[in-house]
Amino acid sequence: MSEYPKYPSIERFENIYSIISEKVDGTNGLIEIEYDDGLLAVRFGSRNRWLTLSSDNAGFMNFFAMFAKKIAIVPDILRAKAVNELDNRNKVCSNPIRIYGEWYGKGIQRGYGLDTKYFMPFHTILAEALIEANVPNIMPPHIMYTGKFDKQIADDMMNLLRTHGSGVTPGYFNPEGIVVYFPTYQFCLKDTFEGAKWKLQS
Repeated sequence: MSEYPKYPSIERFENIYSIISEKVDGTNGLIEIEYDDGLLAVRFGSRNRWLTLSSDNAGFMNFFAMFAKKIAIVPDILRAKAVNELDNRNKVCSNPIRIYGEWYGKGIQRGYGLDTKYFMPFHTILAEALIEANVPNIMPPHIMYTGKFDKQIADDMMNLLRTHGSGVTPGYFNPEGIVVYFPTYQFCLKDTFEGAKWKLQS
């Protein structure tokens, strides 16, 4: 007789490792780097389509296409880095490398009172690789908390934003909310000051 098909234990809510960061209100951007022994292609996308120079998304491709040669060295930077297990090396360093993030700033959604635009990758390790490659206008995520998930801590982070304003852009007092990332399960939840609370991050 085969081994009894035991139902897997359910993780306790308070034991789940989480990373809480400020949610930025912009437009979704994607930098895709496909490589083999050498670079094959650098592509740019929005939430649901590939971009071209003549059909862009708030100037995202027109800006970063100028730095394609710098972006091309990101795979080498990632391979050379020692990556924490929670960063999921296989996922982050896969081929193609897909760098998703938020393109925000002047003329986009809240604007944050900025006179330029920035790209904030969702993964810190990818933001750091782009910065190391000297790609301009890259901002790392504003990490507010790392550790076991606690709803009270999440609420505290929302209250911190409410009372002190954005940590992404100090002095800006209309932040959007937070994103809670669960690395073990590779999914996110968001909480915002406007609209429905605690939704899957899209």
